[in-house]
Amino acid sequence: MNADNLIVKLKQIQLGILPAESITEDVDPLIELLELLTIERISVPPAGENSVFIAGDISGHMDVLLRRNLDAENLLKRHGHKVLNPLTIIPEKTGWQPAMRICLQALIKNCSSIALYPDWNKSRDAQVQFLLASQLGYNVIRL
Repeated sequence: MNADNLIVKLKQIQLGILPAESITEDVDPLIELLELLTIERISVPPAGENSVFIAGDISGHMDVLLRRNLDAENLLKRHGHKVLNPLTIIPEKTGWQPAMRICLQALIKNCSSIALYPDWNKSRDAQVQFLLASQLGYNVIRL
């Protein structure tokens, strides 16, 4: 649907000609996700334009996950990349949903590449992060 048709449909919804739910047929789910992230006004410190996002679990045994991500961060930096390690920007005791919002906003605002562990497909968090990055056309780096 082009922008003109979308505007016509929005006006029809506003006038009560169409039900509000009818707009969901035309709105891309990725746009909805981006709107959710920007509406929330989550503060994400900049990692630097064109950074590499380390995909992976954001909850669980944090000491193990943090060590793993720090090793990946150091490896990527040795290869000349700017790195965004999501575990370093999530405040302690943050629930999964708010933590994922922070990660996805950081991924969108700061990165152009995503780094994946060999077992990334076993992590729900990494799968969501990869799905968003792939939809945005990000480069993929295999760790």
